[in-house]
Amino acid sequence: HSGGHGGVIDASSPIPWRAFLRSRAVQALMYTHFCNNWFHYTMLAWLPTYFTDTLSVDLMHAAQTALLPPLAGIAASAAAGPLADTLISKGLPLSTVRKLAQCTAFLVPSALLLAACHPYVVDSTVLTVAAITASLGISSFSLAGLYCTHQDMSPKYASAMLGLTNTIGAVPGILGVATVGLLFDATSSWELALFVPSAAFMITGAAAYTLYGRNDPTDFDNLDNSPFAWEQRLPRLPWAAKKEE
Repeated sequence: HSGGHGGVIDASSPIPWRAFLRSRAVQALMYTHFCNNWFHYTMLAWLPTYFTDTLSVDLMHAAQTALLPPLAGIAASAAAGPLADTLISKGLPLSTVRKLAQCTAFLVPSALLLAACHPYVVDSTVLTVAAITASLGISSFSLAGLYCTHQDMSPKYASAMLGLTNTIGAVPGILGVATVGLLFDATSSWELALFVPSAAFMITGAAAYTLYGRNDPTDFDNLDNSPFAWEQRLPRLPWAAKKEE
């Protein structure tokens, strides 16, 4: 097959990175991946400290409690794929299934995180742990949304696109974790530092994926892959100039 509809990447042909970056659907996918990873990286990095600080338990028991959300994620991920396949087999459009899965992965956890900010939930250890566990577990429905979209759009370039969106998704691992610490130092509130930013990103991520995400096959080989205007203003690299000569 040729183009973006299948086949393998030809090592002699350049990957159309600029065509990816110009695509509104890929831009939405990059932001969705960023939002997804902000939630996961910040929560998993700070949960032991959060549980130690709020549940009055030692670090060992806090770490044990922090294992519950990943276990819930394993259970949810085992259900997400078969459920999505069932809906598709029953005739529901692929794009609708992907967006339902991603909205489930983002909006339900957002609601649970905002509920965890309510004093009634904050005052209950059981409800707090249950809300956090369920939010991280249900977010695994991204496996039937975000993480399938690269393959839907272009089997040929799915791996390259995943590399691109995952690069953007790695940013929260650097900035997000530090930002939560800075917000907590400024507010002394775990809800404002940890829960609210994740909920805000997931709500906007769900909107971006729903409005601009696409699951139709895209032939990136036939899209504009010319240099961006700003590239012309960059200083020439010595080895690039020699290669052209």
